[in-house]
Amino acid sequence: MNTYRRSFFKSSTCKVEILPLIFLLYILSMYYENLAFWEWGGRECLIFFILVILALPSIYSVVSLLFYIELYEDRVVLVNGIFKSWCKTYTFHQYPYCRIEYNNGYLVNIIKMRKNNIDKFFPCYGIDLVDPKDLKEIVSFMESKGVTVITKDLKDL
Repeated sequence: MNTYRRSFFKSSTCKVEILPLIFLLYILSMYYENLAFWEWGGRECLIFFILVILALPSIYSVVSLLFYIELYEDRVVLVNGIFKSWCKTYTFHQYPYCRIEYNNGYLVNIIKMRKNNIDKFFPCYGIDLVDPKDLKEIVSFMESKGVTVITKDLKDL
């Protein structure tokens, strides 16, 4: 079994979504530092509830991008880095096609396992916890097991 995983703090999700959010919350906390929650007026409550409503989908989007890869001799397992129970197992003989997209470090890398060569209706997983340097090794291992791997922009590594 080979596990391909890197630290959360090296992922692009942390750099693009988490750190700016922490900075924004720090600025807001400085603004509302001397104002207790029960003293808030209508404007402050409205801002607070808008932030809560906007935070919920962004929390889901952050969690849904944080997958890493475990390669076995007969299958690949995609495991979420935060919720370990959120995992998906694909055997190589059931899913003989794979698409891996490398997005130059600016966006999250994507993997999509497929039963046929058509892109539609198969879920894609953000593998942001996989180091981009390991993608070529993952591709070569999967190709040695008979999986047809389609890559996008992987030659840039």
